[in-house]
Amino acid sequence: CWTHLGNAIGRSTDKFDNVLFHVLAEKRLHASLIPDGIHIPDYAFPTLSGTLGNRLLITTDAMSGAGAPVGKYRLCQHEITMGEDRIARTPEGRLAGSTLTPFDAVFNAAAMSGQHWQIFWDALSTRPAKWLGVDHRLEAGLEASFCIIETTPKPTLRETYLKGRRVYSAA
Repeated sequence: CWTHLGNAIGRSTDKFDNVLFHVLAEKRLHASLIPDGIHIPDYAFPTLSGTLGNRLLITTDAMSGAGAPVGKYRLCQHEITMGEDRIARTPEGRLAGSTLTPFDAVFNAAAMSGQHWQIFWDALSTRPAKWLGVDHRLEAGLEASFCIIETTPKPTLRETYLKGRRVYSAA
């Protein structure tokens, strides 16, 4: 699996003989994308996710400020600032992870690609679980870990259950 496809690739790379093309061409590789519009620009996401198809995994690279108010947060020994633009930066102004939550990642990916959100739910949850060998089925006798979501009028996470126990409720 290639984590954070495109991360740390130099700006002056060969037009076609570069790591992106090699990863996309290698059918045995999965690759994860961060659909926040920062790590992967909006215009690039549909092409990358479409090319990867069932090899696409969604991740967030979320740091402690994800889903939290604008402010200062700790990332190991570093103080990170999350600005009004929801971008986490080091004091030097470099990108410091993401403030994207997993739930928002799914719906961002759908909006960026024009595809149905369920495709990206699979890329965030069931596909990585299967790849890691985690039984993610929802059947009698198995541990029930799942989310209840509302998609209209806007996507909202209502409840999360872990091993049959509610661990989050929006109410």
